Amino acid sequence: MTTYDVIFVGGGFNALVCASYLARAGKSVLVLEQRNTTGGLVGTEEFSPGFRASVCFQSAELLHPSVVSDLDLPSHGLKVIRGGGTLVPNSGEGFRYFVGGGAAVRGVPGEDRDGFLAFEHLVKAIGRVLEPLLTDPLPDIERRGVGDAIDLLKIGWKLKRLGASDMLEAMRLLPMNVKDALDERIGNDALKAAIAAPSLVGSWLAPRSPGSAFTLIQQRPGWVDGFFPLVAHVEGGMGGLATSLESAVVAAGARVLTGQEVVAIGSPGKRVDGVETSDGKRYRAAVVVSGVDPKKTLGELADSTRLEPEVLFALRGIRSRGSVAIVRYALDSLPSFGGASNEELSGRIQLGADLDALERAFDPIKYGEIPEAPWAEVQIPSILDATLAPDGKHVLTAWVQSIPCLGGKPDSNRDTVAAITTRLLEKHAPGFSKAIIDVHVRTPADIERDFGITNGCVYHVEPALDQSLYLRPMPGWFGYRTPIRGLYLCGAGTHPGGGASGLSGKNCATKILSDWK
Repeated sequence: MTTYDVIFVGGGFNALVCASYLARAGKSVLVLEQRNTTGGLVGTEEFSPGFRASVCFQSAELLHPSVVSDLDLPSHGLKVIRGGGTLVPNSGEGFRYFVGGGAAVRGVPGEDRDGFLAFEHLVKAIGRVLEPLLTDPLPDIERRGVGDAIDLLKIGWKLKRLGASDMLEAMRLLPMNVKDALDERIGNDALKAAIAAPSLVGSWLAPRSPGSAFTLIQQRPGWVDGFFPLVAHVEGGMGGLATSLESAVVAAGARVLTGQEVVAIGSPGKRVDGVETSDGKRYRAAVVVSGVDPKKTLGELADSTRLEPEVLFALRGIRSRGSVAIVRYALDSLPSFGGASNEELSGRIQLGADLDALERAFDPIKYGEIPEAPWAEVQIPSILDATLAPDGKHVLTAWVQSIPCLGGKPDSNRDTVAAITTRLLEKHAPGFSKAIIDVHVRTPADIERDFGITNGCVYHVEPALDQSLYLRPMPGWFGYRTPIRGLYLCGAGTHPGGGASGLSGKNCATKILSDWK
């Protein structure tokens, strides 16, 4: 039986980040991944002969710069290609194209410019105040150390320095719904929809959902340049990011084994002692780190009899409902969205031009139904990355929103999602259907089956105000530790959550190394 300092359950994106930091700190590390490739939802696969696409997450704007620099990912092959901004087609009425951040803001109607700039300024100011809460392990209010108290005081001081007006606006904004926040300031429907969409992607939130303004701040944090950052494509798809991370992990001295499914986390006496794989192998370690979602980790892999009743109750209360279908198209030609240029098509294309349309698309999921008229976020990475498709051909991926995790007849569910997505694309890009060579659909139920994620929830724990900060993944367990000594969580279900930032993995490593002392 082989012994390591740390064993990782799952080789997903955040697990690779965490493993790299620990291996660089001199710990002996073993990563066990049940699939044949690492990266989890941050990966690339061939979905049709000659056509390759990211399996889930499409681009890397949220990847935190510290993770890239600390792990020196460019030296391990990471190449980022900047695409366009945000395109919002409106069927029959052309389109709006928005670019912001480092470039001068483009596309914002003159009558809305002041309101837009003031709102972006406010969100950026709040982001600067909250950045330590989003990028670092949260100050431990339970242990009440002097350092943690000072950290909280610093954040309070920054909030006060916003000034009386901005401070009051910030406190008012955080629990608001994003529709009310935007209606107060902006009139243009396409602009409001483009700003709001990131706060809703992959969630069980609609524009009128309380707290959706807070999730906008999470999805457009301080290190992302404004509301309309240029898309950050990874050469070779998002699997290029996973490959560079795995290279960094191995270079730091860790061992990575694929095709190894962990079926049990051993915890005699409420302390972990290792893991067991599906082929009967056992590996020992004093620390086990799970990149798997919290519900599966504590409810299935760990011995739940070791958990107190109140922990089991809180665990059952975690909302982890899938809501995104990933639809990939192999295309014979580049679709035309109202005459948009290649630059405009190389960013994100949002199919949903007003907040009411986004709200109506959300309604059916509440009843376990697939919407007839969904909204989607679309990317065509092959415009800039020729490695993804044959010459003259293209790959288009749509994140189709508000698709419930349905069992029953998965093939018919996929057919339904493919049909409504194709209809949506045809509406905004006439002639789209004629260019289709192949289509591949992955519903939330498929994500659960293929990646072992509870209900196919791509964020492991739904993004929502009551499942954020000190309440993520559940009240009292915000510090990556679990009720079982030596067992840690590092996946997207931990703080700060969100997309592929790498901060959950980095912060978990920081906490483990702190506990090691």
